Amino acid sequence: MTVLKKEHHDLLKKQLDERIEKLVGLFEKRELNRGSEGCSGHSSWVHPELMCATIGSDTEIRLAVDDFKTILAEIRKLK
Repeated sequence: MTVLKKEHHDLLKKQLDERIEKLVGLFEKRELNRGSEGCSGHSSWVHPELMCATIGSDTEIRLAVDDFKTILAEIRKLK
């Protein structure tokens, strides 16, 4: 069992909620803008109707994951 000040708990909980909400929002799926979206060169998906993209870019998702890992590391340090 971890014991900490209520104020510190509230702060960590708020940050955790905000970061997970951002990550989930960026990872939401959307329809492709075109059949070749995400393909390299002049290729396209064989069945683009079976594919989806995320709302966030790869960079935005990576940063959100790293940000989420940071708050998890802070929570893990609690004793």
